[in-house]
Amino acid sequence: MVCTQQNQQYDIIINIAFTDHKMFLSIAFLTITVISSLVSTQSQQTQNQPEHNCNTCCQGGVPGTPGHNGLPGRDGRDGMRGDKGEAGMNIKGDKGDTGFGEIGLPGPQGLRGEKGDQGLQGVGLPGKTGPRGPMGPEGNQGIPGRAGTIGMKGEKGDCGRCRKSAFTAVKMNAQTGNVDDVVTFQEITVNIDGHFSLQSNKFTCQIPGIYVFMFSMGVYRPTQPHIMLVKNDNLVVTALAHTTTATDFDQTSNSAILNLEAGDQVWLKFGHQNGHKLHSHSYRFSSFSGFLLYEI
Repeated sequence: MVCTQQNQQYDIIINIAFTDHKMFLSIAFLTITVISSLVSTQSQQTQNQPEHNCNTCCQGGVPGTPGHNGLPGRDGRDGMRGDKGEAGMNIKGDKGDTGFGEIGLPGPQGLRGEKGDQGLQGVGLPGKTGPRGPMGPEGNQGIPGRAGTIGMKGEKGDCGRCRKSAFTAVKMNAQTGNVDDVVTFQEITVNIDGHFSLQSNKFTCQIPGIYVFMFSMGVYRPTQPHIMLVKNDNLVVTALAHTTTATDFDQTSNSAILNLEAGDQVWLKFGHQNGHKLHSHSYRFSSFSGFLLYEI
């Protein structure tokens, strides 16, 4: 009985819903209320009656016609907007690892933009000199001017390097010498600033520079002297004379250019033993000269 009553109520509700769609929401609410009431009533009856199932109480009843499926209801209204939630914590995550992607190919060249307006002239340094223009036509020849008067001769300037050194020593008599004996001289014809000494028969440099030295020696009768030009007792050049008879006469000479420092000495000496002899007298066959070429 209860089941039959419930089915009849459901049919009534569905038919009403089909006839008036505008009252859908009201019917839906009514339907929910009725179903809740029926469920509550059935639960109370079930508690008061002995246990039996619907099939037992409804034996012999005719099943009702199945109801039609109801049409879908319209969407309900939007609910009220909820309260704004609390702001989340803005925690920055850890930096990810660097990727190993391949470098892409360069993109195509973009279109050239339009030329902008000319800017104001800057206040900078002057620009580079432009190319030279073509030569203009030759002008007319001017009238020759009068020659000016010759100016007065200026005063003589000071000498930049006016220090000088030069000498010539002459042998006035014969000399017999052995090895390392100094060749002696008796007369000096030139001795600027006195750099050659007749006491030592040596030239001593006072002005550092380049010097030229020359010597010439005469020999007479059988002899064979070696005459050496030395600087600080180091051999520079040698001259050799050789006569074999009592009437033989010979002349030997040599020269050198030396770089001297202050204090260096230059002289002539014998280079052989056995008393070789140099010849000279008033005719001055033997001499020794030197001079400063230029100062350093």
